[in-house]
Amino acid sequence: MANDSRFLKSEEILRCWVENLRLDPLNPRLAETLKDATQEELIREYYTSYDLDPLLISMSHSGYFTEEPLIGVRDGPETPDPVTFTIIEGNRRLATLKILLFEWARTAAGATNLPELRTGVRERLDPVPVKEYPSRDSVIPYLGVRHIRGVKDWDALAKARYVRWLRNSGYSLSEIARLVGDRGDVVRRWLLSLFVLEQANEVSPNQWNEATRDFKFSWLYTSLGYANVKKYLGLPLDRMSDPEPNPVNQEHLSSLSAHMNDIYGPPPGDPAKAVVKDSRELRRLAAVYGSNEALDALRGGADLAVAYGRSAGEQEELIDTLQRANVALDSANAVAHRHTELEQAHRLAERAVQSAQNVARTLRG
Repeated sequence: MANDSRFLKSEEILRCWVENLRLDPLNPRLAETLKDATQEELIREYYTSYDLDPLLISMSHSGYFTEEPLIGVRDGPETPDPVTFTIIEGNRRLATLKILLFEWARTAAGATNLPELRTGVRERLDPVPVKEYPSRDSVIPYLGVRHIRGVKDWDALAKARYVRWLRNSGYSLSEIARLVGDRGDVVRRWLLSLFVLEQANEVSPNQWNEATRDFKFSWLYTSLGYANVKKYLGLPLDRMSDPEPNPVNQEHLSSLSAHMNDIYGPPPGDPAKAVVKDSRELRRLAAVYGSNEALDALRGGADLAVAYGRSAGEQEELIDTLQRANVALDSANAVAHRHTELEQAHRLAERAVQSAQNVARTLRG
């Protein structure tokens, strides 16, 4: 390398050698189990779980686009030589760079059949631009704009971890809501859902693995929006208004494990054995929790559709469906006089009449 200090300053942006940039084990996108991971373990996680292929193809062909610098904080209070940085934003890009540049990274990732670097591209991969921030906390507003309100949206679990990071950094829930540009109730539920997941993993002999592609944290988040689910878990109101770790009381821990099994299957997660097969079924599960008869049927081995049929939820869904059908028909009737020659409309209207008559006969018994 031409410069022993391993970084070159260019106005506000540092041009850093990739070997001196570290992946961030505290990245909100990563599973909690990786917070003490080595760089080799992080490389493998990004390669196997975060679809680096588009970046590998792009960078091997065109190099690194300097218009989008990595965001990093300097490691340690001193100024060592060489200077190293932990990259807070841009870890997928950094993992891609390391795999393309270094044999040890390819080995760690188990990466094979990689695209070859085009002639002259290597020089456009190293060094790369890094925008230095004074501390991890100072990056918080940037991450909020980019990943919560911006175009590179994080998934629900990453957002929840980011909210906890803000909370632990001293921000109030109302301040966090302003930072992330969302309603306070949404922010509270992100945090509550994260604490519920962590508590479920603490009390279970085996953990639900949130790092797998099949694990949908958003399902837990959505389920906790239903009053029947919160009642089933015994969640007190104060724990929902200002969530803290271990929100489920001791006497409801068995319900917590049962709920996790219902939406994810037994740990580490088996969708084939889960009660819920689709996010739209979470509403039905909540209705079952609100009926002792329906819940007994579910726990007795009945599938969700059968159990739901024994709850009040099916009645509510029927009324809702008929109301929406009436609204739709009223809208069609308002414009039908302008389309009397439309044969397809005639056929559909006649079918609607037949369906309505069948429903009415069935309801009359």
